Amino acid sequence: MKISQILGITIVAGILFELPSCGRTNSSASDMLFEQTDSIAWTVLGGDDIIPFANDMLVTDSSIYVLGLANGKWLHIYNQEGKLSTSKLSQGKSSEEAVNAIDMNIESDTLLSVYDHDISAVKILNTDTWEIDNSINLHNSLPVVWQASTIGKDLVLVNHPSIKGEEDMVRGFSIVDAKSDKVISTYDSIPDVFKDNPMMLMAQENLSVAPDGVHFVSVTGLGGTIETFEVKDGNIHPLYSSVVFPLDFVDVNGMKQIVPDPILGFFSVCAADDYWLASYAGTKNDKDLTKIGIWDWKGKPIRGIKTDKLIMKLAISPDGRQLYGLLMEDDGSFSFGTINLDK
Repeated sequence: MKISQILGITIVAGILFELPSCGRTNSSASDMLFEQTDSIAWTVLGGDDIIPFANDMLVTDSSIYVLGLANGKWLHIYNQEGKLSTSKLSQGKSSEEAVNAIDMNIESDTLLSVYDHDISAVKILNTDTWEIDNSINLHNSLPVVWQASTIGKDLVLVNHPSIKGEEDMVRGFSIVDAKSDKVISTYDSIPDVFKDNPMMLMAQENLSVAPDGVHFVSVTGLGGTIETFEVKDGNIHPLYSSVVFPLDFVDVNGMKQIVPDPILGFFSVCAADDYWLASYAGTKNDKDLTKIGIWDWKGKPIRGIKTDKLIMKLAISPDGRQLYGLLMEDDGSFSFGTINLDK
């Protein structure tokens, strides 16, 4: 199985769903995004027998949280050495369980939000008791939700489909008031850079919200688009948009479909208050998913990093200085690794 299949990239009817040593390297085409590109080996923390395929990953001062189904549980908490401490949030349909948990976000020191895609609900977990404090039903606000993340007190950022013109379905972003279930703002405009090919915005693969809730970023995994936004007074304002890696389409029986061998763009993305970063390939070879790019919120490339392992998920430490990776080893097993971003 190809790595891109493991990462959950599927095309249906043409619609995209879903000891460090440093040294300067010679730039390939994808590396020319950055004036500075360094080679850094991951410091491997080790792994555990139970590390699932991850839908999401977060890091706190003391723990690594991985969201993925293993042994009937969705949420797995590891210590800083990568060893499993406990697993929580059972799979199921009751109010205390999750059917298909795909996103999570830290609400506060004691609250963690998890988006249950199949029932379109954000569940707020108390990390002291591991009980669900609240459940926000997004069906009352929007008929279809792709992704959802809390973005400040009582607000939820939702990534959803939006119809443009007669047939173009693109991504839309809305902010929902969790108390009233009302949509208080929506952004579904098509920036000029996408005007000739709005189908690149059929579905954004990855979304990440900065800890302060002021910014968020959305990127795609087939081809490679970037969109960054600022949230002010509950309204979404675009900051930057770019097509970094083009996505080609072919006509099949009158229907536009993505080419069978697209360029692989951005996969795992995570945001800090002052910057954001993403793993990417920039080629058609899924074995190149070892690279990391760092940008500021206005789209300025800061730094490129070439690593030595396939990257499944990324997370930034609370102080923004340490990068954590969920990595795939040569034998297909998973491990945790770190990179010091100060070096």
